[in-house]
Amino acid sequence: MNERWRILILEDSPDDVNRLTLELNSAGVDFMARVASSKLQFEQILEDFVPDLVLSKFQLPGINCYDALHEIRKIHRALP
Repeated sequence: MNERWRILILEDSPDDVNRLTLELNSAGVDFMARVASSKLQFEQILEDFVPDLVLSKFQLPGINCYDALHEIRKIHRALP
């Protein structure tokens, strides 16, 4: 039995989040997702959520994908 993927989605467009989750579902991916649309939400989610995968828009309010990767790796060093 496969484990459910924990996915952190960094995206501020609800339409894009919806399209992404529809694609994951149609591909048969078993996942639970948390969505952050700002730096503050991103930081709050990381307090109690360890993602297996991060899908990120390039730029969100207050943070870009490079800074987000740097922050995640400081907190969750084992994340590839």
